[in-house]
Amino acid sequence: MPDQDISKNFLNSLEGLEEDLDQIIYPATQCFISGIIARVKLQQSGQASAFTLETVIADIAQTLYFLETRLNAIENRDES
Repeated sequence: MPDQDISKNFLNSLEGLEEDLDQIIYPATQCFISGIIARVKLQQSGQASAFTLETVIADIAQTLYFLETRLNAIENRDES
């Protein structure tokens, strides 16, 4: 059962990180971590594989979009 131990340790680490993140300062990171936690729990429940290349790429793309949107808002605010 080493794979289950690794998965449980990974989940515990992610949940600890999620709790420590300030959602106001790090909203994209917190959202990304929450999505990974949900997928790990889904996979542990024995349902269909929650991790595919497509789902991970979609999560990364969504997070990058959020970051760029936030950076643009900050830049526009600073220019005003």
